[in-house]
Amino acid sequence: MKTIDIILKAIGNLEGKVDGINSRLDRVNGTIKTHDDRINDNEHKIDVNIGKVSVASAILGFIGACVIAFVGFLNR
Repeated sequence: MKTIDIILKAIGNLEGKVDGINSRLDRVNGTIKTHDDRINDNEHKIDVNIGKVSVASAILGFIGACVIAFVGFLNR
């Protein structure tokens, strides 16, 4: 076998391995994209729920203050 044939075979083997690595890298990038999307969705849901809890706390605080003021009015 000529030296050039050996070199071409080695280059072909390397090209195959690089293609395999690129294929696996594409799958990993797809998985990371999916995970990023899921994380962003969960963070959005958490932010929405924090906002709802903040509003509920403000309303309950206002109601509590009104009840305390009403009880104080009745105790005069």
